[in-house]
Amino acid sequence: MKMKFLIITILTTWVVLPLMSQNNQQQQQQQQQQQQQQRAGEPQPEYIGVSTAQMALREISLSKFEDDAFWIGNIPRDVGFITLRRFEGGPVAKRPIENSPIPPIGGATEQNPGFEESPVTINEPDIYVLGVKVTHLRRAVTYYSIRPIRPIPIPGVAKVLSMWVVGRNLRHRIFIHVRDYFGNRARIYMGMLTHSGWEELKATIPPNIRQVNPRYNNKQGLLIDEIVIEPDPVETYGNYYVYFDDLRVVTDLFPEANRDPDDMADNW
Repeated sequence: MKMKFLIITILTTWVVLPLMSQNNQQQQQQQQQQQQQQRAGEPQPEYIGVSTAQMALREISLSKFEDDAFWIGNIPRDVGFITLRRFEGGPVAKRPIENSPIPPIGGATEQNPGFEESPVTINEPDIYVLGVKVTHLRRAVTYYSIRPIRPIPIPGVAKVLSMWVVGRNLRHRIFIHVRDYFGNRARIYMGMLTHSGWEELKATIPPNIRQVNPRYNNKQGLLIDEIVIEPDPVETYGNYYVYFDDLRVVTDLFPEANRDPDDMADNW
């Protein structure tokens, strides 16, 4: 019996374990290939506007559209009416944010501990989405927009903006209008609303939008002014519905985490 047990143990060690390790390696390779295929064609923030030797990229939720009173709808009065309302729900495919701490150069110290996990993301329940209803009075070349009651700041150097939007198979275009701390405005094209149901729209921040000025340490980042939809004039009739959820940004927080704690602020 002892001899049989020894033989079985040897066979298990020589045959079964190598096969298990091979299967695990194959599964890991398949997962890596799937991740690479999923990222193919998507914005890659680590290669966008590289101007420093080191980066600390983190994904941050800027607004989850939980409070409809935080947003104001706008449409030309002679074109139609716009109504905002919140609803329970959200996209099933939305993934959670997973970030790691950002240590400063040379390691964390008592004076400069760096940033903990998700340092500037919002912490609020994710229950509702923002619904927008547009009632057209006539066909026209027009726009619809929603803007926050105060601009939404983006910390760090923004690389990629993303947002979940419900489409209704219409040839409408959607933009996000941003502004830097010197008042310069720009708009980011997010895509077409020709899909049906929830879809995550992503757009890169062009490097020509200046987000950092070395002469002013307190004037960095961007402000989100409003979200604008430019509809196809042929489709501007009847009622139009659109829903928003979870506005996010992938941003470089390396300058924020490694700012001198004893530096002076040029804000007087």
